[in-house]
Amino acid sequence: MQAVNREGPDPIDVAVGARVRIRRRWLGLSQTQLANALGITFQQVQKYERGANRVSASMLVKIAAKLETTVAALVGEDGSAPVEAIIYAQLATPGGTRFRVIGLHPRPPAPGQDTDARDAEIAIAARHAAEAPQPTLSIGDFNDVAWSHTSQMFKRIGGYLDPRVGRGRYPTFPAGWPMLRWPLDHVFLSPEFVVISMRVLRNVGSDHLPVSVRLCLAPHVAPVVNEEPVPADAEDFAETREIIEDYKAGD
Repeated sequence: MQAVNREGPDPIDVAVGARVRIRRRWLGLSQTQLANALGITFQQVQKYERGANRVSASMLVKIAAKLETTVAALVGEDGSAPVEAIIYAQLATPGGTRFRVIGLHPRPPAPGQDTDARDAEIAIAARHAAEAPQPTLSIGDFNDVAWSHTSQMFKRIGGYLDPRVGRGRYPTFPAGWPMLRWPLDHVFLSPEFVVISMRVLRNVGSDHLPVSVRLCLAPHVAPVVNEEPVPADAEDFAETREIIEDYKAGD
C-alpha cells in the first residue's frame, strides 16, 4: 500500500516554487511561455510554483537558465550574490495600470572595508530594473549618496530619473544630527511617473528620517513634464557585469 502524505507540500518545495513564480513574473513571462521554453506543460509549471510537485535537480538547472538566475538563488542559498536585501514587487494603480517596485537596502560598508558588497547589490538591482517591461520605482536606503559613481550608474542602467534634481538634497541620515545629514534614502523612478510632491518628514525614532513622495503614473503626460533619462552606454553595462562578477569571485 502506498503511503499518502496528508501534511501537504513540503515547505522547501513551496519556497522554491514561490521564488520561481516571482522571478518568472518579474521577467514578464507567463506560465505557458516558461513551460514551452522548458518543454513541459503549463500545468506542470503551476504545480512547481505551488510546491505541489518537487522540482528535480536537472529541471531546476533548466528553470534557472531560462529565468536568467542561479539555482542557488531559487533555493534561497545564494551566497555568491548579495540579493537578500532586494525586494521585487508588482503593483497596480486603482485604474489597473501595473508597475514594478524595487526595494533596496544594501549592506553598509564597515570601517576599513571596501564597498564591493554594497556596489554589487546596487548593480544587481540596476540590472533587474533594466529588464523590467513596466514602469518601475526603486526606493530604499542605498547607503550611498545620489551623486556617487555607483548611484549615477544605477540611474543610467535603470533608465531612471531622480526627483531631487531641481528640488533639493533631501538629507535623511543621521536623523539626530541636522547639520551633518546626508541624502542616503532614495526614490528613483522611470519617466512614466510625474512627481506631485516630495518632502522629508519628522523624526520617528529611526536613525534615518522618512521621505514622502507623491507620484502620478501618467505615461501620456509624463513626457511633457519630465526630461529624458540619461542613457546608459556600453561601458555602464560592462562595468555592471564586472562589479557583480568580481564580487562573486571574491565572496
